[in-house]
Amino acid sequence: MMNFLAPAEIGDRIQAIRKQHAIRSAIALADLIPGDNVTESIVQTIEAGGKDDLLVSQLLNIAKALHVSPIFLLAPIATPWAWLDIANLSSSFDDMTVVQFDAWILSELDGAYHWATNDEHSERAQRLATPELHTQLRERSRLAV
Repeated sequence: MMNFLAPAEIGDRIQAIRKQHAIRSAIALADLIPGDNVTESIVQTIEAGGKDDLLVSQLLNIAKALHVSPIFLLAPIATPWAWLDIANLSSSFDDMTVVQFDAWILSELDGAYHWATNDEHSERAQRLATPELHTQLRERSRLAV
């Protein structure tokens, strides 16, 4: 079985994950996604390498249907020191590796992006606090019963 973390192209990763989850065809994957944002034709085109500039909504819908984080579709996580190779990104991503991209997406301090303004620091702090807040609220609800 193919390691879905390794393929370099997004279409290859989608296809590998789809097969790993025993989703037999592009139409079967498209059927798991409500609406018409991701059709059989779109999945086939992506998997064949004919479409590498997905809409954010398409990327998120496919990731949700495959039960994986979008980062697994965006970058070859199994090769963390490889250079990031996502179509149509600005040149500011040219010196970013996969592991740096992952850290940047996750708002980690040691990522490739260094937070410059107070607003960025505040946004990062809020983003990092959100899961803890959710946990605290869930625990509060549990104890209130």
